[in-house]
Amino acid sequence: MTLNRIVVLLTPIFSALSGVIVAWAANNLPGGPQLDETALTAVFIAGAGAALAVVDRWLKGWQKAEERTAIDGTGETRKLTDVTDV
Repeated sequence: MTLNRIVVLLTPIFSALSGVIVAWAANNLPGGPQLDETALTAVFIAGAGAALAVVDRWLKGWQKAEERTAIDGTGETRKLTDVTDV
């Protein structure tokens, strides 16, 4: 299984975990304001959204890298612009 597939499969887990960590930190670290349930939900969504943005950026970079190179049947890596239609 390639790395990009692993990232896609684990994205929901890590985004939810990120939201939980951010919401816990906002609620339990000293010196912060007391947040009600609605505010904690907003913080959770912001944390999960930040994780999704990072994964989206990484996957776009991965796709750009794959776009720049292509592997033909012989195993040689060539620039995509050099590949002719077969």
